[in-house]
Amino acid sequence: SYLIVMPISINGSGTITGIAVGGLPDGCVQIADLATTGTASNSTFLRGDAAFAEAGGGKLLGVHTASYTTQTTCSGSGTHDTGLQIVVTPIALGSKFLVQAFQQGQVSINSDPSCVWHARIDRKVASGSFTTVHRNDYLGQTFPNQVREEDVTPLVVYDTPTYSAGQTITYKTTAGIYTSNYGLKYTAQNDGSGNNRSDFIVWEVAQ
Repeated sequence: SYLIVMPISINGSGTITGIAVGGLPDGCVQIADLATTGTASNSTFLRGDAAFAEAGGGKLLGVHTASYTTQTTCSGSGTHDTGLQIVVTPIALGSKFLVQAFQQGQVSINSDPSCVWHARIDRKVASGSFTTVHRNDYLGQTFPNQVREEDVTPLVVYDTPTYSAGQTITYKTTAGIYTSNYGLKYTAQNDGSGNNRSDFIVWEVAQ
């Protein structure tokens, strides 16, 4: 053992001066002696503001998926559910969500050259109302009469919903038809089997 002798001053402001660099033996200051906040664990680190916190900034927390194969006809002016939906139970509070929908379907028309429709991703939190978080307009092309087109339409949105502990987040896709005329319709999951499947993939990331 040895004795360290240093001129140390305890100031009225609560600060201590007079301790030279390297003046204290290694290991004499323990974590419990520090004025920190948060909890020290194998999943946290000590930040510059003296707080123990988990590493953030894009950490992948989990992947949520859902599929749908039932044929669903969307016709008549307005917006229609395609049947594709996912209910997400967040792994953590404050998460962000990269939402990908791959909507399979066939757009067709009988007596007009314009097969125009739009696709949306709608979202609700818990038992609230759905709101649109992403929309693609003017899908389809201009065709000769009585022509149809079958596609998988990709929809992607980075969503930042506000939610509380225990609440679920529901996403669904919808198809919008601009007119009730000409036999215009969108048939989601066109053949009604697993061969024409629509999918949701929701990536949950730390804020």
